[in-house]
Amino acid sequence: MINKEKFLSDEAIKNIKAQAEEKVYRIESELAFATGFAKALNRQDFLDIVEKALIKSKEINYTNADEIITETEKILAPVGLEAKKYTVHCVGHAHIDMNWMWSWPETVNAAHDTFYTIDKIMDEYPEVKFSQSQISLYKAMEDYCPEIFEKIKKRINEGRWEITATSWVEGEKNCLSGESLFRHNLYSKKYIKEELGLNPDDIKIDWSPDTFGHAEQIPSILNKAGITRYYRMRPHKGPILFNWVSPDGGSVLCFRETDPVWGYNGNINENLYQCFNNFVKECGGKIKDFMYLYGWGDHGGGPTRIHIEQAKTFQSFPIFPNVIFSTTNEYFDKVEAQVKDADIPTHMGDINYIFEGCYTSQSNIKFANRISELEIPAAETMALVDKNIKGTPYPYDTIECAWQKCLFNHFHDIFPGSGVRATYNYAQGTFQEILAATSTIKTRALKSLVENIDTTKLFDLTLARNIGDSIGAGVGDKKYIQSKFMVGSSVHTNTLAYDTFGPTQSAQGGKDAELICVYNPKPWPRSEMITVKIWNKKAGDNLIVIDEQGNKTKAQVIDKGAYWGHEYQALVIEAKDIPALGYKTFAIDVDTEEEVFKVSGNIHSDRPLNNVSQDKDSFVRINNYSSTFFEIDTSNSYNIENEYLDVIVDSSTGSLISVIDKETGFDYVRDGEAIGEIEYQIEQSNIMPAWCVSNKKYRQALDEGSSEILYNGPNKVTIRTKFKIENSEIALDTSLCRGSRQVDFKVVTRWMELGSEEKGIPTLRAYFYANINDGQARYETPFGYSEIEQSNQEVPALKWFDLSGQTGSGFNGITLSNKSKYGHSCNDDTITLTLLRSSYNPDPYPELGDHEIEYSVKFHKGDFDVCDAVRFGENLNNPLITASVPNNKGTLPLTDSFVEIETDNINISAIKAAESGEGVVIRLYELAHKDTTAKINVKGILDAKEAYEVDTLERPIKDNTASIKDGILSVHVKAYSNTTVLIK
Repeated sequence: MINKEKFLSDEAIKNIKAQAEEKVYRIESELAFATGFAKALNRQDFLDIVEKALIKSKEINYTNADEIITETEKILAPVGLEAKKYTVHCVGHAHIDMNWMWSWPETVNAAHDTFYTIDKIMDEYPEVKFSQSQISLYKAMEDYCPEIFEKIKKRINEGRWEITATSWVEGEKNCLSGESLFRHNLYSKKYIKEELGLNPDDIKIDWSPDTFGHAEQIPSILNKAGITRYYRMRPHKGPILFNWVSPDGGSVLCFRETDPVWGYNGNINENLYQCFNNFVKECGGKIKDFMYLYGWGDHGGGPTRIHIEQAKTFQSFPIFPNVIFSTTNEYFDKVEAQVKDADIPTHMGDINYIFEGCYTSQSNIKFANRISELEIPAAETMALVDKNIKGTPYPYDTIECAWQKCLFNHFHDIFPGSGVRATYNYAQGTFQEILAATSTIKTRALKSLVENIDTTKLFDLTLARNIGDSIGAGVGDKKYIQSKFMVGSSVHTNTLAYDTFGPTQSAQGGKDAELICVYNPKPWPRSEMITVKIWNKKAGDNLIVIDEQGNKTKAQVIDKGAYWGHEYQALVIEAKDIPALGYKTFAIDVDTEEEVFKVSGNIHSDRPLNNVSQDKDSFVRINNYSSTFFEIDTSNSYNIENEYLDVIVDSSTGSLISVIDKETGFDYVRDGEAIGEIEYQIEQSNIMPAWCVSNKKYRQALDEGSSEILYNGPNKVTIRTKFKIENSEIALDTSLCRGSRQVDFKVVTRWMELGSEEKGIPTLRAYFYANINDGQARYETPFGYSEIEQSNQEVPALKWFDLSGQTGSGFNGITLSNKSKYGHSCNDDTITLTLLRSSYNPDPYPELGDHEIEYSVKFHKGDFDVCDAVRFGENLNNPLITASVPNNKGTLPLTDSFVEIETDNINISAIKAAESGEGVVIRLYELAHKDTTAKINVKGILDAKEAYEVDTLERPIKDNTASIKDGILSVHVKAYSNTTVLIK
């Protein structure tokens, strides 16, 4: 039986001890704080006071705690008086990772449970406030948990729930296009206004705590959305509070997370005052307000009762700064009034690097992002074309939904490749939804276009004098032109090829001449070789292409076959002089006048070619049309030559061992090296293989391949080289086209390499050894480019990477462009492109399967030209589109342009319908770092009478420089900057 009196006595002793321990904790915390505070302020008088207080505090025991603590705090009173001039803003937050180590359903449930708990916490603690980012979470609650969504709106109306979401997710900030970054702000602030009933201008912060690096143009882009504040943690370097300034002068006040233990998932304990003291030291005591984040995170959770009670305990300490429950808005309002007098640091440039493996990990999501960023803006513009031609309503909802899915996949553990398998199952599903939307919009627009072209003149020019009965009814067959690659007993088809996502290219059933429309999605003229497919022709290889002036060029047959009883021919043809953001119509016809194309005599170079036998009898000469010819060395290399370049392809590697400029005689390839050489490597294992690049422990050049001539002119020649490496087979296609200064590469592989802690990280990289000494490396960033010192540092390049410098033949350089890759480096005048990395954690099988990887190298005379590099990258990533044309007597000409840039150093990232439904929005940015008056011919897209510069939400801004006259838009664009214009 319990002795009641003894039990009560024991409990009383326990209570006394607990109270004493609380008091001891208080004075210990105050002394620890005061010591750090005195050091932060460099106050010797305070340090002397603390020393006296420490001596006094040693007298504490259980019987005299109250008395000694009171005396100790009296000694510390001057320090406490100074400390109370400062305020710690405790900002409650729940970091919720989108589909990081879990599936989308679990993300939604984590958000539900977090927000449900926060609502209950707010009932219990009226003083508590909460700040939450990511519009995607609010949208999820609206869609799946409407009762929670209503609770959130109630708390927002109370002023206790702060929205820190000016982006759809806490996303990637290095590898996204500038246009994507704009759309994060546009659709987030639009949602805030329409669904949450707030003034979007009141949300001034970009919340990027866990983002793996930050491009230098971010402040400029944010400013256009009225965003002037920035919160981030990674990388863990640099000042805590600073002005971050873009090259064009745009700036944000940036706060870097200070907690080295918990980061943005802060606990309220000694970390709080340690971080505070570090901040005081850095600012020299001039900034009186400090922000401290607290709340469970990653999988949600947010503030807990323990957090809140501890904060209330700190509030009761006399020797301590003020501690309040606050919001980011309240904090920055206080700080912005102080920074002018505090002389805080200024940072210009990007904020990098961390987790460089994330530039390459999970290549399929990188591919999905690149295509999404290309296809949605292209569909927007083509929807405007469709509306102008046929009056088709602009698909606002479809496009916005596609953008929302694209933006979601930018989350900092989805795009970077640091999620589990379920992460990418969901992401690839949303990618398919995006393409379903964009491809149908583009197909409808092209049908509207081709059905209204007047083909009468072109019909009269056809040699066969009969137009085939094609109406472009549908694709029917799979598009594996140029992609048949045997892997074991199976055929690898073009499942990842870019043109799969466009509208139909096939002409079905034409028996004589076929009319095709070639559409150029970019606002500058282009001439390129393209691939088309025609059906049921009986003319063998004798096919030609005719334009409206009657000019004739030879079509090159590269593939023949049958599908469900119908025969096809795949052709490489020259799409010449395609107007800027416009189209041109051609006829593909039977060649009944073959002698027109015969070349008299032999055309060849009279200069010696490096590494090639000069015995012309050892070459198989291919008679060609126009001024291009190809020579083939049947021994160990192939010599390919067009108007501009003499190229030697090594038959065992598929790489270029010589590229001679025919005008200057300069060889772009370093002696004894190659351009485009592929290496199989194994990186050392590490604890975060998806995130971190390791040292190489094994390297093997793919130099024992077997090669064959896949295509051999007159428009294109392709050498295919096949390799076997461990469990994988790889084919490298190396191609040169007539009239081009670039060599195209395509890697086709069924990659079966697995990484592990024991083995390491199997990796595939391509190397480009340039004949340049101490060249300058540059690469594309969102709405800009960066110059870097050569090193092994892997950097996040977008569509292009350039190396240029002084050579024995003046300035020369090479520009590398790719269709789906981001991880690049440049050291010892050698560009490296990372193609595949088989990281094994958190997804053990990230790269297993089929891959097609396309990249090209352009060889340029003279120094680096950013305008040329940008257009090279844009052209490669935005191929010309073809569609069948029926025989019409329509109202549209055979050739026309809708929009054209008339200022070379300007690029356009979007041409879309205004969100208001009235007018057209054009976003443009400056390339060459000089103030410019941009001229854009827009008469083909809209008969505009007015032009206004607008912000991200498409509202007119005060300082408008835009005007329009006779269809020519003029607007001033600052060096390095961007602007958005509304015309109507």
